[in-house]
Amino acid sequence: MSEVQKGGVINLLTTSKTKITFMTDGTYQRTSQAQGKIEHTDVGDFRIDGDKLVLMIKLSQGKIQIPPREVTHTFSLSENGDELKLTSTRGATAVFHRTRQAPPK
Repeated sequence: MSEVQKGGVINLLTTSKTKITFMTDGTYQRTSQAQGKIEHTDVGDFRIDGDKLVLMIKLSQGKIQIPPREVTHTFSLSENGDELKLTSTRGATAVFHRTRQAPPK
C-alpha cells in the first residue's frame, strides 16, 4: 500500500508499507511494516462477493480470532491488475500496487 485517501485528502505512506498476498486456495496474508519493524500482521480466508472483498481474519497479531472477524471492503482492480483499491465502510481508500507477478500455471 502506498497511499490512503479519505475525505478528499491523500496521505502518501513513505515509512509504513503494507503487503497483502492472496493465494489461489482462498487464503491471504497481510503485513504492515515501518522502518523494517513489523507493526501488524493478520492471516485468514477471503472471498469476493460482487465488488466486495471479504476478509475472514483468523489470526491477528498472533491471536486466534474465534469466530473469525469479517472485514468487508469495496474493491476495484485496474485493467492490467497492477493496482488494487480497497475502500472501507468508513470511506477510506487504500491503494496497493503489485510488487511481483503470479507464477505461471
